[in-house]
Amino acid sequence: MEMLSFSLAILTLLAVPGPTNTLLAALGWRRSVPLLLAEISGYILSISLLMAVLGPIIAAQPLLGAGLKLAAGGWIAWCGWRLWRQSARTLAEVAVPVSFRQLFVTTLTNPKAVIFALAVFPPLPLVQQGPSLVLFSLITIVVGAGWILLGALLARAVAPRRVQALAALALGLFAVTLTAQAATSLVASPTISDTPR
Repeated sequence: MEMLSFSLAILTLLAVPGPTNTLLAALGWRRSVPLLLAEISGYILSISLLMAVLGPIIAAQPLLGAGLKLAAGGWIAWCGWRLWRQSARTLAEVAVPVSFRQLFVTTLTNPKAVIFALAVFPPLPLVQQGPSLVLFSLITIVVGAGWILLGALLARAVAPRRVQALAALALGLFAVTLTAQAATSLVASPTISDTPR
């Protein structure tokens, strides 16, 4: 995946409302800015572990990688559908205060990390992922700061439904892209009948 599509995929997934983003938006500038490090640390650790453990297995079994992309596409499509139907919620519904450790664990267990590790990051060994991880961290800071700013601007207001609708459409587009990539991989993979006898 080239850097532009890689960056857009990260931006799309990170921008979608989720537990980490909601917490950042709800806490205000002074509390949230230090927590950006917790978000980056949680994502990097989770993504690195997933790539180190599952990466070699997927490299040896391309059909498994395609299947995981199909599953990820289905999960993203479901999230988009749920987001489309979900009514807007107030930022004040999120419990505060939140500690560094709480945000770190929330991000560490965020399902988005699985999609990043198995479907978005290039299929390279972990030791070669340095530039991708740096770019991911920079985009995470930008998106996290955006959510903090959004929370500061909206304060206790209800998030506009249009934002949710756009996020849902972006998720749907990303789900279609992942599904198409997985289908292409499945078609290109050699079948048993193709193997020499």
